[in-house]
Amino acid sequence: MSISRVLRVLGSALTVVVLLLVVLIVARLAVLAPRLALATVFILVIVSIIMFLSLVFRVIRGILRK
Repeated sequence: MSISRVLRVLGSALTVVVLLLVVLIVARLAVLAPRLALATVFILVIVSIIMFLSLVFRVIRGILRK
C-alpha cells in the first residue's frame, strides 16, 4: 500500500470520528439549548452539502481527465 493511500484511509476514518463527535455534541446541546442545536444542525447540513458537491466535482474532473 502506498503512503498516499494510507493517508487517504486515515483521513476518511478521522472524518467519520469527527462527525460522530459532532453528532454527540449536538445531541447534548439539544437537551440544554434546543435553538442553538437547531442552528448547529443547519450549519452542519450546509457544510455536508458543500463537501458532497466538492467530491462530485472531483470525481467528474477525474473522469474528464481520462
